[in-house]
Amino acid sequence: MGDRFDLFPLLDKQDIIRTYEEIEPSNVGLLKILGLTNSRESQLEILLQFIDAGVIGIGFDGNVFLYNENAKKIIGLEDEQVINEDGIKLFEQIPFEHVLKTMKSEEEKLVKIDGYDVVATVNPIRHSGKLYGAVAIIRKYVDMEKQEHILRRQLIGHGHNAKYNFDDIIGKSNLINECKSIAKRMSKSDSSILVTGETGTGKELFSQAIHNNSKRKKYQFVAVNCGAFPENLLESELFGYEEGAFTGARKGGKPGLFELAHKGTLFLDEITEMPMNLQVKLLRALQERQIVRIGGDRLIDVDIRIIAATNKDIKKLVSKGDFRQDLFYRLNVLPLKIPPLRDRKEDILFLAEYIIKRFKSNFSFTDAAKEMLIEYDWSGNVRELRNCIEYLVNLELDTIDLKDLPFDMHDYFRNEDEGPLQDIMVEFLETAGNNIRKYIFVLDELEKGYLSNKRLGRRSISETAKKKGVFISEQEIRTILINLEKFSMAEIYKGRSGTLITEAGRLTLKHLTMSQNP
Repeated sequence: MGDRFDLFPLLDKQDIIRTYEEIEPSNVGLLKILGLTNSRESQLEILLQFIDAGVIGIGFDGNVFLYNENAKKIIGLEDEQVINEDGIKLFEQIPFEHVLKTMKSEEEKLVKIDGYDVVATVNPIRHSGKLYGAVAIIRKYVDMEKQEHILRRQLIGHGHNAKYNFDDIIGKSNLINECKSIAKRMSKSDSSILVTGETGTGKELFSQAIHNNSKRKKYQFVAVNCGAFPENLLESELFGYEEGAFTGARKGGKPGLFELAHKGTLFLDEITEMPMNLQVKLLRALQERQIVRIGGDRLIDVDIRIIAATNKDIKKLVSKGDFRQDLFYRLNVLPLKIPPLRDRKEDILFLAEYIIKRFKSNFSFTDAAKEMLIEYDWSGNVRELRNCIEYLVNLELDTIDLKDLPFDMHDYFRNEDEGPLQDIMVEFLETAGNNIRKYIFVLDELEKGYLSNKRLGRRSISETAKKKGVFISEQEIRTILINLEKFSMAEIYKGRSGTLITEAGRLTLKHLTMSQNP
């Protein structure tokens, strides 16, 4: 065999051919080179069985001298049908003859053997210009795909995976159910999807559900926020780089997210934040289904499904020239618009109850609090609702009233055309009618009582009115207090325990005072 024969490369990814290049030659031909001593032969045979590929060796005369177990599984022939037979004729699909003639390697040749796609790499066995034969390393293409998938998962780690399915999208409104129905149909296609919607509507949630409902679900869901990286870093993240491509580049280079998402889904969040020059490169990658790493010149095939998302008006950006029109059309093959929470009011309390249970809490809302939840604008959508519920959970109350909610109602008393509580205010003002100044007086007294940590009865309010020269009867005060409670602006306690202004009442007073004294 020779003193320089190194067994360890056989276990390495470089395959058996690297071992043969280390063989010490002699003048007795190929068999002598292979070292047919009992110990070396046994070692070679054992090691060949550990190689995760088929290995076929032929001499310069074309006869087969090497044929391992994995080759048998791929080829389907036994030793006696192969060893010492003419390998060039027997394996005509494998380019043995070309390699022997040219003494040049054939890398990753895709051939058909026994009905399977097989990738064959054939290398000449030579030394000092003399040809001794050739060795083929063969693998089933499907096995290589599985191995690459395993390696990609290891490279990506646990940060890139799709956790959610359509069952995780909660809601009972027609709007959300129709959106889910459309998304399910889209998941059966391989065309690009552009998901639009306000922040917090669940764009990535829908994207993950689409992936998990598609034929690509066994492969990676790789997500990247295009607005989270500087321009040069985003390019290297997406397309990868070769060793030495730039200062600080990792030794050996690094695969980009396009490569890591091969066979799976690449989710491009905040796509409108992508710089123009990268939009050009992305468009080319989508059209050619190939990428080139930074600093490299090798075309790498990628088979991915693109889902892009944005919370901006992308059509307006296109018209302004801030987003490429051709890329927009390439991405917008299947448009999916997620409705905001304010447009599906019947889902708000339903979602709130669901989130409360997820927090393992159990509290209820007063009617006033429920009405506020339903009428609130929810500019942050489901994400904001979740934050609101988490806040309320930490209050550790059994019942949540209007005053306990974390947002400022005053924001909804802006003008006659704005604010989801405007209808309530209109009804309140109609109820007050010409007595609005009396309502303001009662609210103002209740506010003073609140600041003094006192509950006020109608008798004490009546006495204060007489002192201030305000003409209002005790019966009128009683009616006003009842109406204020009706609109959740005051809370009347039983017996003679008095009345306390609520947060809604305080904010209403502030609004009315500003309106009366512009």
